[in-house]
Amino acid sequence: MDYEAAREQGEARLRGPRAESAFFDPACGRLIIGLIGGALLELAPSDVQGLERATPAELAELELEPFGLALHFPKLNADLYVPALAQGVLGSASWMADRARRRPPADL
Repeated sequence: MDYEAAREQGEARLRGPRAESAFFDPACGRLIIGLIGGALLELAPSDVQGLERATPAELAELELEPFGLALHFPKLNADLYVPALAQGVLGSASWMADRARRRPPADL
């Protein structure tokens, strides 16, 4: 990839969803991600690949990566890409397909 294409790709990433804050709230058992612009994402760690079996202490140690594009959980050696989370991508395609097969259908 040439320099100009790489620069354009980087700028496009910075125009998408990015986190300005993130923390685990043990009271509600949710990962709370504040996006630039004011929107909030609330995720159950059990629904996110890499966090499914994490303890509250492991989830509490969370780092926001530069530019707000990723979250890093050092104790779990897990990284989450914020733009993907904002689009509802909570794991790899195969992991999400497996979860969908195991989850009972929602009542209509």
